[in-house]
Amino acid sequence: MQEVHQFDRYATIVAHGINAGDSSNSEIYKVITAGAPSRIMPKFPNKSLTAAQIHIIATWIQQGAANSTNCALACDISLFTYSGAVRPILQTHCLGCHSGLAVDGGFISLETYDGVKEQVTINTLYPAITHTGPIPMPKIGKKLSDCKIAIIKKWIEAGAPDN
Repeated sequence: MQEVHQFDRYATIVAHGINAGDSSNSEIYKVITAGAPSRIMPKFPNKSLTAAQIHIIATWIQQGAANSTNCALACDISLFTYSGAVRPILQTHCLGCHSGLAVDGGFISLETYDGVKEQVTINTLYPAITHTGPIPMPKIGKKLSDCKIAIIKKWIEAGAPDN
């Protein structure tokens, strides 16, 4: 079975494949740019990183992979729009399994607003991400951060608008 790493904290990212100052010899850079298709990350179907995203990662590694932005310090829940906050959270944590007709995601697609809204309407999204429902999500890895859950909760409480 393939080892799964959670890359949501600086220490974890650096510990699993960053050779600061040398992107070409950094495991993380290698798996996002080259190798067999089964090895290229992220494993979202037809959702490879863009050339610009790869360039940003390479530049960050080349410049020493500094922890110049510690996102864990603050939680800003004032932005809780679907397009600005909720969709990016779902893209990062859910679409690996819940895109298209992925069997891994129980044929539940969270790629579109309508797919997400349906899960809100039948009250499965929030219980899944808070691990209070029958099927805690994500299945692989840790529960979403309290901040990300708070953002999704505020959006749901606002009526889950398509904004």
